[in-house]
Amino acid sequence: MAFLYKRRERISYDTPQAMYQDNKAKTILGPLDYQSNMINEYMKELNTNNVALELPTGSGKTLIGLLIGEYRRKMKHETVLFLCTTNQLVKQVVEQANKKYGINAIAFCGRQKDYNISDWVQYSSGEAIGVTTYSSFFATNSRFDEVDIIIMDDVHSSEDYIISNWTVNISKNDIAFEQIAAILKTILSENDYINLTADETSICPENWCNLVPMPLLIERISEINSILQININDERKFAYMNIAENLKDCNIYISNKQIQIRPWIPPTMFHNAFSNAKQRILMSATLGKSGELERITGISKIKKLPMIDNWDQRSIGRKLFIFPDLAMEKSEKKKIIPELQLLMKKSVFLVPNKSVERKFAENLKEICNTDVFDAGELESNKDVFLKSENSSVILANRFEGIDFPDDSSRLLFVYRIPKLMNLQENFLVSKMSAATIYTERIKTRIIQAFGRCTRNANDYAVICVFGKSIMNEFTKEEKQMQYPAELRAELSFGLETSEGYKTITDIITNVKLFLDQKSPEWQDANEAIIERRNEYMEDEIKNPYSSCYDQLNAVAKFEVNYQSYIWTNNYIKAIEQLNTIISTLTSPKLKGYKCYWIYIKGCLQYYLYKQGAQQYGSISKRSFEEAAGLNVPLKWLNTLSMKLFSGESNTTNTEDYFEDVIDGIENKLQKYSSPQKFERYIEKILGDLNSEDGKKFEKGQEEFGKLLGCFSKNDDSQGAPDPYWIINLDMVVVFEDKIYKTDKKIPIEDVREAGTHHIWIKRNVDGLSPNAKILTIFVTTSKEIEEKARQFADGIYYMHKSDFMSFVNSYIAVIRKEYNTFNENGDYGWRNDLYENLQTQKLLMSDFIELLTKKKLAEI
Repeated sequence: MAFLYKRRERISYDTPQAMYQDNKAKTILGPLDYQSNMINEYMKELNTNNVALELPTGSGKTLIGLLIGEYRRKMKHETVLFLCTTNQLVKQVVEQANKKYGINAIAFCGRQKDYNISDWVQYSSGEAIGVTTYSSFFATNSRFDEVDIIIMDDVHSSEDYIISNWTVNISKNDIAFEQIAAILKTILSENDYINLTADETSICPENWCNLVPMPLLIERISEINSILQININDERKFAYMNIAENLKDCNIYISNKQIQIRPWIPPTMFHNAFSNAKQRILMSATLGKSGELERITGISKIKKLPMIDNWDQRSIGRKLFIFPDLAMEKSEKKKIIPELQLLMKKSVFLVPNKSVERKFAENLKEICNTDVFDAGELESNKDVFLKSENSSVILANRFEGIDFPDDSSRLLFVYRIPKLMNLQENFLVSKMSAATIYTERIKTRIIQAFGRCTRNANDYAVICVFGKSIMNEFTKEEKQMQYPAELRAELSFGLETSEGYKTITDIITNVKLFLDQKSPEWQDANEAIIERRNEYMEDEIKNPYSSCYDQLNAVAKFEVNYQSYIWTNNYIKAIEQLNTIISTLTSPKLKGYKCYWIYIKGCLQYYLYKQGAQQYGSISKRSFEEAAGLNVPLKWLNTLSMKLFSGESNTTNTEDYFEDVIDGIENKLQKYSSPQKFERYIEKILGDLNSEDGKKFEKGQEEFGKLLGCFSKNDDSQGAPDPYWIINLDMVVVFEDKIYKTDKKIPIEDVREAGTHHIWIKRNVDGLSPNAKILTIFVTTSKEIEEKARQFADGIYYMHKSDFMSFVNSYIAVIRKEYNTFNENGDYGWRNDLYENLQTQKLLMSDFIELLTKKKLAEI
């Protein structure tokens, strides 16, 4: 029998392009000029450890990555691993590599112990490119322990897939949740503990979250470690093992749904296979301007190769945007999905969560008689969607991962997709007023979402955007300026045309013209978009976020260094990195972010103090007080130094309730995408409050409570009070409104009715603190009370309607002004300006409570 063996490949090519030219198995010619230019730029960095290539969505970055990987595999006999975010993308890349590009690539999905032995030998011996997920690569005891070249696809959207390997999520159904919550109860405020443990029927705000102050927890870290060690026995065990020795160096975030433990940045360089690779190649739709790649990957030094030939200002294919919320009435908006589905047959839906996905699926099946698929079904077999004559796919919380080029779908519905993806992001925005740090990341996610159905230069799709939150990203020029020129032109064109849509017929008419790409009407419209794009490309107006981006980009490497130092318990070196970060963050928009790092600095100083370095005690105290002085809506920060050192604090701790209401104020403003709509909303409130109709007054009072940022409700059940406002779980204001048509004294029966409201609140509103303060306010047009009614007026406060309206008018005047400069939730500068204006004019919630309780009903 003859010896069986394989001869080593001996080839010599100067470039990947030359190698590809000799590839007779390929079915795709190329690469295209801009792809070839990017490869040429990469070849100059052949020996650089970390290289990032900027390639837009749909520009063929898969081919570029595979060509580079194949070139290195053949020329340098290196093992090459291509990382994707999902298993579906793994299969998609492998299929493209083998069928289109003639490149031998092997998919590694599922349990690592089940990998095909022959496939593994081919990959590990350098005979094929391996393709797997980020999660598989970064897993504890991963088989991918020796890799020469790591190609990281879609890096811009890989953060959660990477950080998940150092993140432990504990849901309310876990045994560990109750045990850890019991420990946290000793350090959390009563409000925070109630919100953490409340059930589904509670009044906990939907997006509530907070950060556990770690210095208060430091003495009990070992207990939490023991709980996790005993109870985390599923797939989370590997993530826990990665952080077990560094639990005190992680952040613990809490929400009504879960407890999350994670480091600030993934400490990827402590994963040997990653740190020992010869080269890490990062392929991203954007390099970003604010250091996002460094924060996502945990790499401090990256050579970045930007887009060439103005590709950064262009988008792939052509998009016709429709914004129904801009001008259409609700009755007409309901017809959009059925009518467009009927016309176009295949559609893609991007929705925020599984709950919304289920609702859409039910409606589509019932109303449109549509075959409905989800992401899981398409990951295993996309053909079922493609072969169906009338089909929709619904993707929950997915900005990327599944593509629908050409006729596979030319209709994309984007419905209220979330801009923030995890608790860390939510905390930084809502509690630290640090929205600016995620501006770039949010922009990238939106670009990715809009690109699902336009995957090449000749592709085109209709994109229908529902939800005021995401639409607010585009209605203000300051926001529009962040987007590439061509997408910005498509968006502005879509916004203008959407203002004219009154009926579904208007939309269908334009969609038909768009689908006939050669129609004269669309050709003219397309020229208008191109003209706008060219105008925007020449636009010299400076991006208002530029200085912020420069500072965020400058500190990114120091954040990565900080993460590395604390992971080895070198707190002194970590503090040196923090000093640089803090001194660099000078922009007013970044004060909230700066506050976070001053707090972290105080934590490390406190840890050193507890380890015996006494000089750090007073230093950490000063750091905590400095952070508190930056006025972010984070209550526990104001008292942290006092709790740790049991002494006097230089921080003033006054209860003005701004932290409790600011998210509600912003959420309300965000619902109104145009000044005209916001003004109509304000006029409706004022009209109702000025009405002599008591029911209308109550409706206006309910809405005004929402504008104040409260949970506001007017329950119509029997025995219920008039509107009540929940400011936080410790403070409730409940009203009895009496708009008398004649000049009369307040009768005894009305006073008795008001006297029971606090009892109704306690019995019918779940989730309040047991010691919640419930203020009953009698708002009326009367100035007198019947004498015999006084004895029933104990505990009830009085306010004349004119005084109530005086506060309303003053507050609304401020909000009207502030609306004009409002861009997004969590903007430190906007929040600070609002706070100062409300404080100066005595319009804070604490001022209103003082006004409401100024006069007792029994004393008028």
